[in-house]
Amino acid sequence: MNMLRIFSITVMTIVFILLYGIIGYKILEPIFIPDPCYYDVHKIPTLINILFDFPSYEGYHPVPSKWGFILFGIIGGISGSKLAEIYTKKAILKNSHEQ
Repeated sequence: MNMLRIFSITVMTIVFILLYGIIGYKILEPIFIPDPCYYDVHKIPTLINILFDFPSYEGYHPVPSKWGFILFGIIGGISGSKLAEIYTKKAILKNSHEQ
């Protein structure tokens, strides 16, 4: 792996994990869970169970889960890898046209 690819994967992984932290609290939670007390007496769907934890220290209200962070980290790593691949191909094509 070249340095560009490693750098791109690292940066995109960090960005996606940070975005999940922000998006999980500010956007996803209000969309998926408009009433946090609803799941006190109802079954929690699988997607919500993966993306959110319901810890006792939060009064069993949803918080972004470690699995959501891992999932978004993987998505960030994959997108960083693809971004580096696209950038490298463009740089190679540009250099071949200049010669």
